[in-house]
Amino acid sequence: MPLTNGDIAAATNAQLATDRKVLDHTTAVDFLKDEYKHQDGLDVQTLLDSKTHGGLTYNDFLLLPGYIGFPASEVALETPVTKRISLKTPLLSSPMDTVTEHSMAIHMALLGGLGVVHHNCSAEDQAEMVRKVKRYENGFILDPVVLSPQTTVGEAKQLKEKWGFGGFPVTENGTLRSKLIGMITSRDIQFHPNPTDPVTTVMSTDLVTAPSGTTLTEANAVLSKSKKGKLPIVDLDHNIVSLLSRSDLMKNLHYPLASKLPHSKQLICAAAIGTRPEDKERLQKLADAGLDIVVLDSSQGNSIFQMEMIKFIKEQYPGLDVIGGNVVTVAQAANLIAAGVDGLRIGMGSGSACITQEVMAVGRPQAASVFNVSTFAARFGVPCIADGGIQNVGHIVKGLALGASTVMMGGLLAGTTESPGNYFVSHEGKLVKAYRGMGSIDAMEDKKAGSGAKAAIKSDAGKARYFSEGDRLLVAQGVSGSVLDRGSVTKFVPYLLAGLQHSLQDIGMKSLTALREGVRDGTVRFELRTVSAQAEGNVHGLHSFDKKFNEILLLRRVQKSSSFASAHVFPGGHIDPEDGLLPPPSDVRLHEDSPAYRMGAIRECFEESGILLARDINNTHTSSLLRIDEHERDSGRHAIHNKHTSFQDWVRSHGGIPDTESLHPFTRWLTPPNIPKRFSTQMYLYFLPLAHPGIPQTLHIPTSDGGIEHTEAQFLPASEWLSLAQAEKIILFPPQFFLLRLIADFLNANNVSSEAKLLSTGKLQAQRDNLLDFIKTGDPPWGEKCISPWPLKKDGKRLVMGLDEPGPELEGTNRRGDAERVIWVQFKGKEGTSGMEVGWRKDVLDVELNDEEKREYLEARRKERECRGGGEEELERALRGRKEKL
Repeated sequence: MPLTNGDIAAATNAQLATDRKVLDHTTAVDFLKDEYKHQDGLDVQTLLDSKTHGGLTYNDFLLLPGYIGFPASEVALETPVTKRISLKTPLLSSPMDTVTEHSMAIHMALLGGLGVVHHNCSAEDQAEMVRKVKRYENGFILDPVVLSPQTTVGEAKQLKEKWGFGGFPVTENGTLRSKLIGMITSRDIQFHPNPTDPVTTVMSTDLVTAPSGTTLTEANAVLSKSKKGKLPIVDLDHNIVSLLSRSDLMKNLHYPLASKLPHSKQLICAAAIGTRPEDKERLQKLADAGLDIVVLDSSQGNSIFQMEMIKFIKEQYPGLDVIGGNVVTVAQAANLIAAGVDGLRIGMGSGSACITQEVMAVGRPQAASVFNVSTFAARFGVPCIADGGIQNVGHIVKGLALGASTVMMGGLLAGTTESPGNYFVSHEGKLVKAYRGMGSIDAMEDKKAGSGAKAAIKSDAGKARYFSEGDRLLVAQGVSGSVLDRGSVTKFVPYLLAGLQHSLQDIGMKSLTALREGVRDGTVRFELRTVSAQAEGNVHGLHSFDKKFNEILLLRRVQKSSSFASAHVFPGGHIDPEDGLLPPPSDVRLHEDSPAYRMGAIRECFEESGILLARDINNTHTSSLLRIDEHERDSGRHAIHNKHTSFQDWVRSHGGIPDTESLHPFTRWLTPPNIPKRFSTQMYLYFLPLAHPGIPQTLHIPTSDGGIEHTEAQFLPASEWLSLAQAEKIILFPPQFFLLRLIADFLNANNVSSEAKLLSTGKLQAQRDNLLDFIKTGDPPWGEKCISPWPLKKDGKRLVMGLDEPGPELEGTNRRGDAERVIWVQFKGKEGTSGMEVGWRKDVLDVELNDEEKREYLEARRKERECRGGGEEELERALRGRKEKL
């Protein structure tokens, strides 16, 4: 009997087509080639035909997917930025005074891209920024700063302040290629009492050297074994010919993609100038500082001024590569190419803070600009930069697909740690940074710009870029505003690059070169997006939705105790005897990760928040947590807290086992050495399972503790917790703030574009994986760092706390903290803390204690603890004693 419901053969009205023969499925690919002469979508020429479709922006089209036959990690991103220079990654930072100074330029180059230093400052300041970039990393330092025996300790300190490093060779006559007699380091001169003494009284003479002719690989091997900070290279007569630095060796290991010159191994540096006569003097200073690429910064590059400047640079500085622009038409580009440019910037009015198109009615949609100009320029071997309009990874892909070799970003990078300016809290309680277009009134009236003379304000970069130097009234072509904190570019740029690689994988292209060739020959196809299509491609059809991010659980004491403020803290608390055995207080093993600490962390998390981190004892490999309803969990919390049962027995009685194996150690903290009452706290990371069907969301939601410990719990993104703390809406203690600052760089919700309201499970897991990779790095790794904060200096009302010491309990062991960072904090007694900020130690300290002085300091603090209590007075005394010693 035939099936009338479910049998496709019997259901004649359910056939796909009644008048066509069903073909053999194995012939589908051949049939496609033979019968479908026209490919899906449009080729790039048809797409960007302005007569048919008008001028298109990045949002007006999509690329169609291709065939995936390789992993995303194999996608190569190497690309040219000028005729002679290529980069490992296609990302550039814009020459804006709220985007790129030396810090951004250094880190963009380390990550394989390029930073263009802005020129809305004096020529001297800009040259100094270029010098810092060029001095940041070297191979063989061929022109080291050399001291003579007559140089004084005071002069050596001044040189350290000027150059930012303190290691100098000392030679017989104070010049390169004279006999090496010693080395001076920062430790030699920091606390020497007499600044008029010659450096020969304090210099080190026990030197490790390498002979001239040693290769860089061989020299790095000698340096790594010597445990010295510098390796002088000497000839047969012991005359110094060059120098090698240990810090450069570490940078090579940490940043394999770094944009460096092949001969000197220095970072590649670009800087912007205008086209005025005085910019020729600026250029001379920049060239003397070691500049590699000069960018002519103009909103409309097709001018007699720019063409004359290009010809001048090519004649006077043949070793400099010149990038011209900005242009948006083929005619504009032709004039600059004929003048001799090595690269072009494309874009006019498409930047996030630019209003040129609206105010001046001049410009061009960015997609049309990039395609037309880059296609023309490619005929002459001139690489192009897509400058402006980049809001997300998709826009980067589209700019590169249309022919640009690199993309330049302004607003996308303005909120990062490395951009100029300070963070502040917006009216909405968000952590933000200032950002402004160079055509804004603020930028054009910036009195810091120019040469510092009375006429400086008439010749700043903003006015020069928009040809407004002589205007009595300024017309704004940009706006000022703020952008959300995006964390460090060292985390944000890799996120962009990973997205770029995955996008090229979807298109089926293994390199940017293959992408450009595929677009040119029509293999890569495009599709226009109607307004409805753009709405379809975004979040739609939901009654409501929330952003889905990795969030952090914090607890808050609802009732203040007599000792502590109502602060937000991580789940945790005291170890119970039932959690396991601990070594005696005098045993250094007390400060190591152990099963007792892990069990205590999971038990306290359950008692305080109601979240049970336990697995089914019969299926411990599942990704879900043990399922127990809320009422039963609340009853268990009360019973455990009142000692009616133990935590482990209660979990076992419900068929579970505490998930201690999934805890990841993430630093240990000891109370500051001046505090008499000693605590040792082990921090862990624990990732709750990502949501998927069948797992009740209530397992991830903290519940009230019913008044047991007077706490409430809440999940928020790390960046939001930090914003609330900066706005003094909540209180965090230094360990919480410090670790949240680190975590935010990896789990930062602000790294997601405004259009992407939801993160996929894969992207959430990728964030977690990156964080886990991070805690395995460092010396020692973050999972083994032991930190006892101690005061380094006073900064107004705040203390700068060092994080490198492990505390007096661990003196003499190999346990160490974080020697690279410090934390600012203002202690307010029982009111908690405020004004916290994490920064790089090298940026805030001009003087540091050496190892012997640190031991003396800690010994003095221990003696004070025996006689007095702790508190802010103790910290003040410590600072006064240190200041007197210095």
